[in-house]
Amino acid sequence: YATDLFYNTEDVRSILGSVAPYAVPQVCSRSLGKDIGFKIKVSHSDALMILKSWIASQTSFSASMDQMCKFYTFVSEGFATATIDIKREFLSCSSIFTPLNRARSNDFVPGKFLSPKDLYWHDPTGCSEIITEKVISMKNKISMFPRKMLSSAYPSLCEFFTEACGVPKVPKTSDYVDILLGLSNAALPSEVANQVFHVFARWANDLHSANDNMNDILFLEGSLQKLETTILPTLGDKWVSLHPSFGLVCWVDDNELMQHFEDYNGVNFIQFGELSYEDKQLLYGRIAALLKSLGIPALSKVIYREAIFYGTVDNREKVTVISWLLPYMQRYIYKMHRDTYVNFQQNEITKLSNLQVIVVEKLFHKYKLKERESSCKRRFKCNCLLQVSIYLSINYLLFICFLFL
Repeated sequence: YATDLFYNTEDVRSILGSVAPYAVPQVCSRSLGKDIGFKIKVSHSDALMILKSWIASQTSFSASMDQMCKFYTFVSEGFATATIDIKREFLSCSSIFTPLNRARSNDFVPGKFLSPKDLYWHDPTGCSEIITEKVISMKNKISMFPRKMLSSAYPSLCEFFTEACGVPKVPKTSDYVDILLGLSNAALPSEVANQVFHVFARWANDLHSANDNMNDILFLEGSLQKLETTILPTLGDKWVSLHPSFGLVCWVDDNELMQHFEDYNGVNFIQFGELSYEDKQLLYGRIAALLKSLGIPALSKVIYREAIFYGTVDNREKVTVISWLLPYMQRYIYKMHRDTYVNFQQNEITKLSNLQVIVVEKLFHKYKLKERESSCKRRFKCNCLLQVSIYLSINYLLFICFLFL
């Protein structure tokens, strides 16, 4: 029907572009076209009808981002004047065009229509931009994928997409897993470690402020256990996950300890790049708590000191001295450091029910990974050492031992 066709005018074309039901051949007279029944103006309901036809089309859809910006701006005006019910008409399907690759704003670019819940307005970590830049720089290896961040495609339509259409302002937890996977496929860990840190910082802050965060924790934990979810950057400049095939994965809370194990196979240290003082405070606070909940321990928690000693001697004198000192030391700590004393009393791990004292002639220790055969090759001379419930000391040492029994 003539009433279903548009008269191809500049005004109509600026909104609908070239992919619209225009009357062909073009009628030269505007008034004649109007008399025939062709539409010479685009209403907001017309725009929704055209959008639905684009979405339902079986062929690939291409458009310039300039034209799509004008189209959604027109739709947003209909929403502002209450002539369009966005929730009923707009959100019931995949209705937002996202380009599959980057092009100049007036060039035609293939794209897909996605649902608001599958998109986000802006990624404050910068990961999305890096992925785009890296993929473009790969030249012949370019793979086309939908740009889920709308701020670069529709910079003037933030309020419409986020407030009216319900597009999240920032990526969800699951979105960031996909973003990090894209990042790991496009760049080396050493190139983007700091961006990964900012993703973990967002996770840590979001989960800290959320009342019900267990689902997100379980999702992240489950994702990281998969072999293919290699989104953890390591000092070996390789991406790993928490799958057992990668061995031990931990974060470094002691650089000196790390130096003893950085060349060992099966031990992966997460690296977050150069961190500011504020970033380090966040790492040792909320991010450390997040990593622990995900099953990623701090290095100091998986290392212990193994004693190496030669020549045992009579220990009766030292046993007597320790037995005499312990009550006084406990009283001193209880009075001067009450909080510390209470914390130790409440921590079952730090309690000792028995203490064996061994006096030796020579005493060394080396660092060893818990529940693993790996240990550092270098050994260190020491004067005393508490290993589980055994206190070792060299024969000539005058010592004071602080123990909480």
